[in-house]
Amino acid sequence: VIKDIAQPDIDGVLKTVGLYERRTSPFSSYSLGMKQRLAIASCLLGDPEVMVFDEPTNGLDPNGIAEIRQLITTVGASGKTIIMASHMLDEVEKVCTHVAILKKGQLLASGHVDEILANDDIVELGASKADHLLKAMQHMPGQQGVFQQPGHKVLVHFKQDSIQLADINRYCFEQGIVLDHLLLKRKSLEAKFMELTK
Repeated sequence: VIKDIAQPDIDGVLKTVGLYERRTSPFSSYSLGMKQRLAIASCLLGDPEVMVFDEPTNGLDPNGIAEIRQLITTVGASGKTIIMASHMLDEVEKVCTHVAILKKGQLLASGHVDEILANDDIVELGASKADHLLKAMQHMPGQQGVFQQPGHKVLVHFKQDSIQLADINRYCFEQGIVLDHLLLKRKSLEAKFMELTK
């Protein structure tokens, strides 16, 4: 009966997580990022349909975070469902397709990441005369809020899809402002989280 049980493809799993070349190295020689990848490999051995990761990038350096992010994306693309609990909202935003925001066990919001973040368009502007830019944007029709950023940047909120960058550029030019920076940003998951959990 035992021989009928499917044996895990250990080499294949180690290749998936990028540890095949270090398969004979002692565990004590592994970096924290390698240990995280090994933990993910141990989950993959049973070929589960759903996996739960709790803070998978916690304590990792930027290279380790990027490696785990790529690994999660690869495993997810293979058809697995990954549920990731994390307070590192920037990472959640980069690797997850759907998000749920909880506070004290109560569900505050859930849905596709783009839907959760779809409240505002945020435009980041810059000009050499930052004070002039700030005043001009405070009087621009349709803006929902204007915020001074460090340096000469200004953030302006608009209702989603209510403004075009060309319109903002034209408006600023008419006010005598030549922009040296103009970027459309979406609301970050962190901003949405803070807004919902206040």
